[in-house]
Amino acid sequence: MLVGSTAAAAPAVDTVTLDGQFELGPIAPMVEGSIHYEHRFADSSVGLTVRGMGGVGAYLDDSATTFSSWSGLVGIRKHGELHGYGELEVGVIGLRNDRSIGDELEHYGVEWHVLPAAQGTLGVRFGPVDFGFVVQVPTVGIGLHLGIAIDG
Repeated sequence: MLVGSTAAAAPAVDTVTLDGQFELGPIAPMVEGSIHYEHRFADSSVGLTVRGMGGVGAYLDDSATTFSSWSGLVGIRKHGELHGYGELEVGVIGLRNDRSIGDELEHYGVEWHVLPAAQGTLGVRFGPVDFGFVVQVPTVGIGLHLGIAIDG
């Protein structure tokens, strides 16, 4: 705000969004759902984010084997002109692999792998609707997401 200005300062904004996203990569397609919280600072175009996400996927080979995942991510979102934003999140992902190798007695089970994770998004937000292009690692997913703000 300029000195002597009569304009009111923009308040801090907290937003909760339900997101759905689809990614396709060289290993498997995935469908994920998440709850996303953003605290946008007063008079700032920057927000801090927290995301909890779960998903399912299927390997692209002939095995018809599925896997599931749970992620926890924290990040930063930078809002730009014309409703656009860029977001970078880091955290962990737990991958539940349903096609673990059996032992000599042919006992089969599942394997859990906990790995570092990151997600980058370029998107736009119009009112409560959030649409973005997503890149994820380590699942090597590239895809789209759609979110709807649920906090009014």
